[in-house]
Amino acid sequence: MGLSTMRAECRMQSAGVGYSAMKQKTFEAILAKVHLPSQATVLDIGCAEGDLLRVLQTAGHTVYGIDCSSYAAALCQKEFGLENIHCGELSEAPFSDVCFDAVFMIDVLEHTRDPVQILSNLQKYLKPNGKLVLVLPNVGGSLRKTMGKAWPHYLIEHLFYFSPKTIQYVLQKASFQESLVRTFPKILSIEYIAGWFKTRRKGVFSTILGSALYFIPSVIRKRLWNIPCGQMLVIGQKK
Repeated sequence: MGLSTMRAECRMQSAGVGYSAMKQKTFEAILAKVHLPSQATVLDIGCAEGDLLRVLQTAGHTVYGIDCSSYAAALCQKEFGLENIHCGELSEAPFSDVCFDAVFMIDVLEHTRDPVQILSNLQKYLKPNGKLVLVLPNVGGSLRKTMGKAWPHYLIEHLFYFSPKTIQYVLQKASFQESLVRTFPKILSIEYIAGWFKTRRKGVFSTILGSALYFIPSVIRKRLWNIPCGQMLVIGQKK
């Protein structure tokens, strides 16, 4: 899927602007809305270098992770345990005897070739009333309509785009009960956003943002803000 490559690129773009703090704060905000039971057992599909796993573990949960990148998986295995991290696909993971209270897929589902099948396969890994937590681009949102072609989630690696209506349809087809679909801001710095557009998006919007950066004091450029990025938080529940 190339997820770890993209995340590595983001790390390079955000050097010196608190990237780790941005990820931590964003994941903490997600966790605050999920309301996991105490000492839950949780799986992160597309765990990358373990930012979400770290937040979950700090909160007292038992964590498992899956990533297609051997590099990312090796880093997580060193930190979270060889038996808790799998490199490859979920169908090959040695987690068949583990029942999860929640499965997280952050910026993952839009990269998959068969979202309904992927989510349907998760049913057997979840406990009764277990939660599915997704963060994904909202193609039906106001930011996409405002930005048009400059919308940052128009990427060649995205195979599907979802609106609140279509993701609810996918959840129903995969036998999940939808419990929450809402706009979800990321916690980012203005400096990071400008760097992202400079690297990934050429055009008028990028030029204006880059020029404006010179007139913004450093303390404001580097401060972390709740920024609407055209994404939605989706929480489904096993029926």
